[in-house]
Amino acid sequence: MRSLIILLAVVLGSVFSILPLSAYMATKGLAAPQKEWAEPAVYFAARTRMRMARFPPAVALLQRAIKTWPNSPRVDEATYWIGFCYERAEVSDQAIAWYKAFLSKYPKHEWAAQAKRRLDTLEAQNL
Repeated sequence: MRSLIILLAVVLGSVFSILPLSAYMATKGLAAPQKEWAEPAVYFAARTRMRMARFPPAVALLQRAIKTWPNSPRVDEATYWIGFCYERAEVSDQAIAWYKAFLSKYPKHEWAAQAKRRLDTLEAQNL
């Protein structure tokens, strides 16, 4: 029983320490976008927030990443994830707009069919 409590404490400590650490790295990365580690740090921070259902902060980081690194090969996925975050945050109009943007810019992307299904579902719910 004691081992289980210790394990749980370690896991919870790790989970709660990753947010401030990733926020710090994202802030530093956005302040020094030319650094090799900056872009991955910002995307890691955004995905960490997504995994913890902190969708508005994830959207903010993803939008800053797109603005900071507009020619990145990650922009396509960031565009999709912004739509996903808005969908999960129940901001349907923004989710629809971002899924449409994704499909418009990346119609042949491997996630296009999934984005189209999500878009269709959202639009049907908004009728």
